[in-house]
Amino acid sequence: MSLSNVCQWDGRTICEREQLIRQAALILAGQCMALLLHKLSNSKSAQITASKQTHFWRHPKSKGNGQVERQVLCVGNVVVCLRLAYVVERSNSRSGKRRKARGQGFCPFLRWLCMEEGITPLVWSTVAEAGTVSSSFESARQRLFAWGISISLRANASKF
Repeated sequence: MSLSNVCQWDGRTICEREQLIRQAALILAGQCMALLLHKLSNSKSAQITASKQTHFWRHPKSKGNGQVERQVLCVGNVVVCLRLAYVVERSNSRSGKRRKARGQGFCPFLRWLCMEEGITPLVWSTVAEAGTVSSSFESARQRLFAWGISISLRANASKF
C-alpha cells in the first residue's frame, strides 16, 4: 500500500482503497475456507461422521464407488478441488453384470455439510439473499460480485 500523492486524496480515493482491501479480504477468507475444507475432507473422523450422518439417504443397495473430484466455490470466488468418497446405488442385471448408475450417487461429505451444489453455505445464502432483494438478475449479479462471488446467469450453481 503506497501513500503517494496523499495531498490529492479525497473520499473517492479512500473508497477505492477500501474496496481493494475488501476484495483482498474476501479472497483471503475464501482461501482460508478452502484450506479448512481440504483439511476436513482428508480427516478420517470427518469421513466417518459424514458417512454416519448421511446413512439414511442411502438406498439399501448403495455401495462405496471410490473417489471423485468435486469443486466447491468459496467466498472471494475461490474454488477448492476436493477428492471425496462417492456412494452409488448398484444393481445387478439378469446376466450378473453390474450396470453403472446414472447420476444416482452422492458424496457423503458434501451432503453432510450442505454443499452438494458445490457452493459453501455462506455463498449459497448470499446468492439466495441477492436473488430475493434484487429487482433483476443483473442487479443480483452485481451485488454478488461485490461480495467476491462470480456466478454466470446461464450456468447452474454446480458449474459456477
